[in-house]
Amino acid sequence: MASTLQKLQRLSARWPVDKTKQGRDLGEYIRNQVNSLRESNSKDSKELERAYQALKLIHSNHFRNKYPRLKEIAFTGTLAKENPWLLSNETQDKMQRRTIWDRVLGRKKRF
Repeated sequence: MASTLQKLQRLSARWPVDKTKQGRDLGEYIRNQVNSLRESNSKDSKELERAYQALKLIHSNHFRNKYPRLKEIAFTGTLAKENPWLLSNETQDKMQRRTIWDRVLGRKKRF
């Protein structure tokens, strides 16, 4: 069990973290989940091994290679890598608008 948990920690450490997406970043989420597994002292070695194998497949782009996209273009018509600011928390906050229904109900932001 300890070795599987160590493998999970090493794999999560290799996952990149995007500081512009704080609180919404996949790497940050994975690290938090692995840390909570470590702190909970989970004894289920099969569950830990299953989690490790799933993360390993995602990290190695297994599914991206198995199911390739037809186009690598985002909704803007450009590559997402060319415009990383579009997905940042700051831009996402600016893009959120209140609808008429939000105004009627008195809600501040639409989530």
